[in-house]
Amino acid sequence: MNLATIDRPGPRYFQLSWVAPCLIAGFIVPVILAEHFSLAFPEVTCASLLATFTVFFGVLAFKLVQQRSQLVWSPMPWLLMATSVYFGFGPLLYFFGAKDAKDYCEAVWPVTLDDLYWVTLVNGIGVALVFGVWWWRTRPMIHLQSIPFTHHGVVRTMAIFYVIGLPARSITLLSEFGLINYTAPSFLGWFGNFSNMGLVLLTATAFRRGGAWWSLCSAMLLLDVVAALGTFGKMPIVLSVMPCLLGYMLYRPGVKSLLWVPIILFFTYLAGNSYVTYCRANGWGGDTMATRIETAKSYFTSGQDAKQKEYEQSQNWWSRLNYANNQTFVMQDYKEGSPGNSFELALYAPIPRFLWPGKPIIESGYELYHRLTGGETASFGIGFFVEAYWNGGWLYVILSSLVVGWILGTITLVIAKEQSIENYWVLPIALLWIKSGCGVSGWIHTEIVGPGVFTIIYIGLMRYFSLGKTIPLRKSRDQIGKGTLESRTGAAV
Repeated sequence: MNLATIDRPGPRYFQLSWVAPCLIAGFIVPVILAEHFSLAFPEVTCASLLATFTVFFGVLAFKLVQQRSQLVWSPMPWLLMATSVYFGFGPLLYFFGAKDAKDYCEAVWPVTLDDLYWVTLVNGIGVALVFGVWWWRTRPMIHLQSIPFTHHGVVRTMAIFYVIGLPARSITLLSEFGLINYTAPSFLGWFGNFSNMGLVLLTATAFRRGGAWWSLCSAMLLLDVVAALGTFGKMPIVLSVMPCLLGYMLYRPGVKSLLWVPIILFFTYLAGNSYVTYCRANGWGGDTMATRIETAKSYFTSGQDAKQKEYEQSQNWWSRLNYANNQTFVMQDYKEGSPGNSFELALYAPIPRFLWPGKPIIESGYELYHRLTGGETASFGIGFFVEAYWNGGWLYVILSSLVVGWILGTITLVIAKEQSIENYWVLPIALLWIKSGCGVSGWIHTEIVGPGVFTIIYIGLMRYFSLGKTIPLRKSRDQIGKGTLESRTGAAV
């Protein structure tokens, strides 16, 4: 296959053929449902705004990957999809959700129609700016052509990923489960991504070669799922199946493959939410590993008790996708003259604690949970854009969105250029930023600053040790094409 520079117009992400139906559907669906749910006109207008938000950004994520399949390894489609779910679909709960779910959200913090308008405006402008800068930054990608997955050097790379990732992930899990007296630093979790990428390559290899590879792939997937179940957390359970989905996308990129990803993730989320809800209601705390095992065992053996069924009927799964109440709370904080300081704390995040033992502990999510509920066992998120508003108003929203867009665009370029020469060493970085895109409802220091520092260090080491033929970020189009051809003919991964 000729991988030289190709001169062609860039992808047309915004076309009337899909934008217009999205906008129309967003307005029509709430109007149709209005009478059944007894919605007043102002409520219909707000619901229409949220529905349009949901459909537009969800379809945009799909169109990105449809027109350029390698973008599935970019954080942007995942960020758009998560934005659609958390900041569009989630708040629709206030109009179409069950009464118990509404009451639960209102108990955390009451939200008015004006509040929903404001949080949606902040989120909408923030994600639009991020996407705009990302789009401008990734224009050189139109000169890179994706290539099909091959088995060239992948087994050795896969083995090294597991050698690096499994010890780091094991220490992190043992620390979380209380089996060792050690608090694992966050960077060990980042190194744990190597084992996830090992499973990605293992899945792609199993699809390509079959046979015994399927047995090995199934065994590693089972270990990941069991470890995720032990955490009593929904996101670990959802993320445990993601490497296999990405492995399939690596083996067979395209829209048909992509369609299965959100469906499988959604049903995994529903099943995970049911399991986590039961375990937290019957054995949350997990003081010992034995307690966790007994709680998990009771879920699968005795089934769901009446309390659990009642909990499910309250649409708890939907209320957990809604962040409007948390966002409203912190936005009112800023308007009342009490801005947050999470951006200031984020500046300390890159400094290792062994170099600065007295480094402030960054617990913004836990502090917010305590302020809203009085509890201390969980953490709340508010999303990148509202966090920026909480720290410095609209100025911070605009500036931070521009910076995040530039960072995500640069990451996308690096990943695309390395993939165009089959340098699988870049995939751990891709997975790290895919998780960051999915974590748009989280905090800047955990989803942007930390991964950014790790990426700089990792890319530097990758190039220093010549792990694959890397393409400098500022090479011209002709040099990119030439480097790509040379790498395909002479470099082993």
